[in-house]
Amino acid sequence: MQSEPAKLIFTMRDAGSAGHIAELAAGAAARGTLCQVVAEGPAQERLAARGIPHVRALTWLDTSVSRSDLLRSRAIAAERIQKFGASLVVCGRSSTDENGIDEIVIAAARSLGIPSVVVQDFWGDTWPEVSRPDHYLVIDTLAARLTEARTSATAHVIGSLKHARYRECDFQSFRRRGREALGLGMQAMTIGYFGQDILHLPGYHHVLRDIGHLAARMGDVSLFYKPHPRESTESSSRTISLLRGAGARPITVKNMEIEIAIAAADIVVSCFSTVGLDAAYMMCAADSPAVSIICADYPADVSGFWRSATGLTAFPLVTDGIALPAVDRQTLEVAIRTGLTNAERKRQADRSRMIFGNLDDPVKDAYELIERIVGNDSSKMEA
Repeated sequence: MQSEPAKLIFTMRDAGSAGHIAELAAGAAARGTLCQVVAEGPAQERLAARGIPHVRALTWLDTSVSRSDLLRSRAIAAERIQKFGASLVVCGRSSTDENGIDEIVIAAARSLGIPSVVVQDFWGDTWPEVSRPDHYLVIDTLAARLTEARTSATAHVIGSLKHARYRECDFQSFRRRGREALGLGMQAMTIGYFGQDILHLPGYHHVLRDIGHLAARMGDVSLFYKPHPRESTESSSRTISLLRGAGARPITVKNMEIEIAIAAADIVVSCFSTVGLDAAYMMCAADSPAVSIICADYPADVSGFWRSATGLTAFPLVTDGIALPAVDRQTLEVAIRTGLTNAERKRQADRSRMIFGNLDDPVKDAYELIERIVGNDSSKMEA
C-alpha cells in the first residue's frame, strides 16, 4: 500500500536557520509534501524576502498564553502538531532560549513520539542535551564530527541548503544594486563589516575600534556596517558609536539583503559569522564578484566565545585556505591591505570554487533523508 505524503512542520527564529529552511519549504509543493511554516523574530523577514508564506509563532501558539508558561505553550504546540497530523518537525538552531518556538516545538514533538530534525547553520552548534532533537542536518563532515561529539543526536551531512539557489543568482546585478544603495561607484574600494551580537564581550569593542581606526587611515576606502539580525537598535547604535569614535564614517545597511551586501563589498570582515561562507559560495556562481574574506579572530574573549560553543579550534574557512585570519590590529591591517588587491580576491575566489564549487542538490538529499526518517519511524510504530 502506498504511504501517505509526509506532513512537515517547519519552525525557525534566527535568520541563518531561515535561509536553510526556506529552501525546504519552497521545495515542499513540488514533492507533494504538505507543510506548515511557523516563524518568529529575524526569520520572518528572511521568509518574507523569499515570498514563503508562514504563520507568526505568536499566532500559532495562541496570543492569550504567556510564552513564559512553558508547560502550556508546549501543550498548545502538541495540539497544533496533532491537528495537522505532522510526521516530522524540522526546526532551526537558534540562540538558546527555552521559550523560543524551536525549543517549544521540539519538546512537544518529543512528548508525542514524533521525530524532530534541526537544521544546523554553524559547525558544531547544538542544543543543550536536555533540548536536543533526534537528528541534525549539517553542512559537512567537520560539522558532523563536532555535532556527534557534543550530543547523542544523529548528524547527517546534506550540504548547505541555503546556498543551493546561489547558482541561479545574478551577483553582478546584486553588486550594482548594493553600490547604488550605498551611494558608491562601482570602482570604489569598499570594506563590509558584518556585525555580531556580542557587545557584552569587552574584546569585541577592541575589534570594532581597530576596524574603525584602520578604515579611517585608508582615506580612499569606504566602510559599511551591516548589523547582525539579532542586534537591537541600541546595540547597532553602540557599534556605530565605537566605529565613529575611532575615526571611521561607516554607512549602515540594516535592511539590505545579505547577498546584496556581500556582493557590494570588496572585503567581507567578521569575527566568526557564516557571512564568510555566504561569500565563498557566492564566488562559486558564474560571473560573480570576487571578494576577500577576513576573520577577525581576537582577542581571547571573542575567539573563545565561538570555540567553546562549537568545539572548533579554528575557523573552517581559514583552515580551508580561503579566508585571511587576523589576530590583532597589526595583522588585521595586513589582511585588509592584502584583501583589497585583485590578486588576493582572485585567489580566494579560485579556492572557494575548488572547495565548494561541486555543490550537488542538498534540498533533494534532505528530503530523501526526511522520507527515510519518517519511514523508519512509521515502521517502528507499526511494529
